[in-house]
Formats: sequence, C-alpha cells, structure tokens
Amino acid sequence: MMGLSAERAREIADTVDAYDQQLADAQEGKRETFETLRNELANAGMDKQAVKNVIAAFKRAIRVRQMRRSAPEKLSAEEEREALALEYLDLIDAARAPRATYAREAA
Repeated sequence: MMGLSAERAREIADTVDAYDQQLADAQEGKRETFETLRNELANAGMDKQAVKNVIAAFKRAIRVRQMRRSAPEKLSAEEEREALALEYLDLIDAARAPRATYAREAA
C-alpha cells in the first residue's frame, strides 16, 4: 500500500505540472521582455557591446532590488565582498605598476 490513492497522486502530479508550466511561462516572459529591451536599445543606436552591458547591469540591479526585499543581510555580505575584491584589485594593480626607480632607469 502506498498511502495515497490514485486520485490523490494524480491530483498532486497535476498541481506540480501546473506550477512547472507557470514557471516556464514566467521564464519565457522574462526572455521576451529582455529581448524587447535589447531591440529598443539597438534601435536607439547602441552597439552590441553597449546593449550587452546595459542588459547585464539592468539584471544586476534587479537582483540587488530583490535581495534588498528578501534578504538584506545577504546583500550586505555581497556588497562587502565586492568592496574587498576592488581593494584587492587595486593592490594587485599596484604590484604590477613599474617602480619609480625602474621607470627612471628605463627612461
């Protein structure tokens, strides 16, 4: 004995299928929305790389907005990691810069 009647199992499966279809429809709607935005930007004269950058920035802004609403503590941690990454990038770039004495000797 399974613990579920055939009717109940079918009802649950149909409900899950309906939710999966709603998710697929929502994803398709998002794709269409961003494709419309891409076309608008391209028609406004933006080159492909600029359009790509705008779309990526817009998606990032949406994720940040969602995090602010649902998990502000995660956003704070992410912002801290981003700030640290930028500090390390500055440190790495400083290490790659020619030293003043070397630059003078090369000139």
